[in-house]
Amino acid sequence: EGAGIYNSRSQNVNSLISRFLAFILLGVNYKSKYIGNSNRIDVLMLKYPNLVKNRDILSNKQVIQANNPFADDEFVKLISNDLKLNELICVDRKCKYYLYIGSPISDLGISESKEVELLGRLVNCLSEDEVVIIKSHPRENKHKYNDIINNKNVILINPSDSRWIPIELIVKRIDPICVVTVMSAAAYNMVQNGDCAYAIYLLNCLGGTKYEFLNDFVQLEGVFAIDTIDEFNYIKNNNLKKFISLKKNSNKNKDLEFLKNVFK
Repeated sequence: EGAGIYNSRSQNVNSLISRFLAFILLGVNYKSKYIGNSNRIDVLMLKYPNLVKNRDILSNKQVIQANNPFADDEFVKLISNDLKLNELICVDRKCKYYLYIGSPISDLGISESKEVELLGRLVNCLSEDEVVIIKSHPRENKHKYNDIINNKNVILINPSDSRWIPIELIVKRIDPICVVTVMSAAAYNMVQNGDCAYAIYLLNCLGGTKYEFLNDFVQLEGVFAIDTIDEFNYIKNNNLKKFISLKKNSNKNKDLEFLKNVFK
């Protein structure tokens, strides 16, 4: 479950070069696949199966409607016992927190240095009692945020400790007023689940291709895809706080039942 599975534009410079080299050196007509198409995956748990542009992803797989299993206290307790989140993430309730969710944007051929520069400009918009907590993505370069972590308004959750902790647990510990990301679907989910006031997508600020999944995400009240940092300032200063009620679904507990069986 993530923005990448809904993105119909999977081809970038790196993947095209890989395909070319595989054909020239090995004579193999390599075809890149979505993660969900892997023959090692039998079950797809999707929150928005209707957004999948490549319908082949859904063939020969068990598709389970994903909702929000982290809203279930029993399930959260089940997977939280050994994580020690209180030690990993220390928060000061006098501060206002923005959660920044890292994305493997190099997969799309987007410059990581441009993203970090943009994040620095965003941090400069914050007041002294506002802090950005960065949760890096497991596939990001571990040194990616080195140029910004010395800023007093920035906290980087130790990647070695947190890479595989679900962001849905981290957000409950931080209780941010806003989630910011380049392209992570988790930001959308958090607004819909009522875990934060609003979400801001920065993908359009980095130029290049306009991605279709963002058009669907911004239909939810409280989700914004901005083109400039000035728009971030406007949203922040006008306190556009929204409370999103959970949408009921007839398959609401299917994902929870499946996950509890996995963790038994």
